[in-house]
Amino acid sequence: MTSASRVIRLGLIGLGQWGRNYIHTIQSVPGVRLERIAANSKRPKLPVPEIPYTSDWRELVHSENVDAVIIATPPHLHAEMARECLINGKPALIEKPLTLDLASAQETLALAKKYKVTLLVNHIHLFNPAWNIFKSAVRQAGNVHRIETIAGRWGPFRPDVSVLWDWGPHDIAMCLDLLQASPKSIHVQQKESRDTPDGHGETLTLDLLFPSDISTSITVSNLY
Repeated sequence: MTSASRVIRLGLIGLGQWGRNYIHTIQSVPGVRLERIAANSKRPKLPVPEIPYTSDWRELVHSENVDAVIIATPPHLHAEMARECLINGKPALIEKPLTLDLASAQETLALAKKYKVTLLVNHIHLFNPAWNIFKSAVRQAGNVHRIETIAGRWGPFRPDVSVLWDWGPHDIAMCLDLLQASPKSIHVQQKESRDTPDGHGETLTLDLLFPSDISTSITVSNLY
């Protein structure tokens, strides 16, 4: 928390769809200001042309004018960028997934604890007011026995990650939050896989078994 007179100066890495979403969001939030932008391209046309721009994301992280960093880049870059932020004492908000493998995720978490720096993954559904209402209603209704979810649409088709990383983290995060537990077992099955004019797509089903034998079936697809 900060005093009412202090503005948190944010640095944004990445200017894809979500990076641009952040620009609009930051403009509407009191107490924060977009101070610097980094992206691996020539300076594009931006709704905030006055913001300093660099193609070197490390320059942004090391800037004394940046208090915290938002990372909205392809997932394979998350671990390296998060590490640089944490060891330099910069809180970081990262688009999901945190990393693409368990070892990198554990290392990133350890660095956040070591340097006592806030690290947040943008699981947007967990911060939706409707989600809190839903959780309250479920808990009032009694014990949870089974959860089934379906998520997806046509796309996105990414060359670096599968549909598991695009759609899976949202529903898994909601299950973890609702049940306040980790699964005892996880099984993933590919239901469909095919090439489309827009890229390769697939449909996956994740079966998770939680304590008290609560079963969860999560279906995700970028072919809907």
